[in-house]
Amino acid sequence: MAMASTIQTKQVLQITGVRKAFPRPSGGELTVLDDVDMTLKEGEIVGLLGR
Repeated sequence: MAMASTIQTKQVLQITGVRKAFPRPSGGELTVLDDVDMTLKEGEIVGLLGR
């Protein structure tokens, strides 16, 4: 029977509750991120795409 192993990796970045909004030309704002949490560990690659 094979045993699962957990590889411990170093946490290099942690963000919590991130919010980003841009002003709209017509008034108000465009929210592109709202209450985002993320943890990035050593060796991971993360991309955030939007349009």
